[in-house]
Amino acid sequence: MIEIRYAEIRNESKTIISNYLPLLPDVMQHRIRQFKFPKDAKLCLFGKLLLINGLQSFGYSHRILEKVQYTSYNRPYLDNDIVFNISHSGSLVVVAVAEKLDLGVDVEEVKLIDIADFQDLFTQPELQSIYTAIRPLHQFFTLWTQKEALIKADGRGLSVELPQVKVLQSPAQVEDRPWHLTPLPIHRHYIAYLATRKLVAPDQIRIERIDFE
Repeated sequence: MIEIRYAEIRNESKTIISNYLPLLPDVMQHRIRQFKFPKDAKLCLFGKLLLINGLQSFGYSHRILEKVQYTSYNRPYLDNDIVFNISHSGSLVVVAVAEKLDLGVDVEEVKLIDIADFQDLFTQPELQSIYTAIRPLHQFFTLWTQKEALIKADGRGLSVELPQVKVLQSPAQVEDRPWHLTPLPIHRHYIAYLATRKLVAPDQIRIERIDFE
C-alpha cells in the first residue's frame, strides 16, 4: 500500500507552528525557525507532519524522524524498508510513503508562466505536445510534474538532465530505465504525480487530506 497525504496552507498565522514544532527532532525545529516567512515555515512543518502521519500507517512513531539520514544526493531516507518523498508548491504539500518500493512524488500549482523560458528542459516531441495542446499551460505542468516525480524517484534529483527524462511513452524512462506514472487527483488548481519503479494498482494507493489548521 502507498500512503498519500496532503495538506493546504490556509492562513499566515504562526500559532500552528509553535503548537506542532515539539513533535519534531531539534534539528528540524531549528531549520523551520530559520524561515523568514510563516508560509515557508508551514510548508516545511506540514511536510514533516504529513510524513509522521504516513509513517504511523506502517507502525512507526513520530520519534522515527530522529533517524532520518541523507544520501550523497541529499535525499532523506530512514532504512531499507520504508521509502518516502515530500513535495510542495503554492500552498499545497504532498507526501508519499511506502514499503520496499522506489517512489517519487511531485505537485505543481498551475499558474501563468512563459513556457519559452523552459524549452531546454524538454525533448522536441514533448515541446510539440505542449504547443499543440488545447491547454498548453496544463500540458506543460503535466509533463513538468511527471519529470520532477521521476527524478525524485530515481534518487539523483537534478543531477539527471531533464531531457533524459522521457514521459510521453509508457512506461516513462529516466536514462532508459523504465518507471510508471500515476496521476494524483488532489486539487483542481494543482497537478500531482506519483512515480514508481513497478506498476501499482489504483486500489493500492490511499489518498487522505489532513487539516492542521
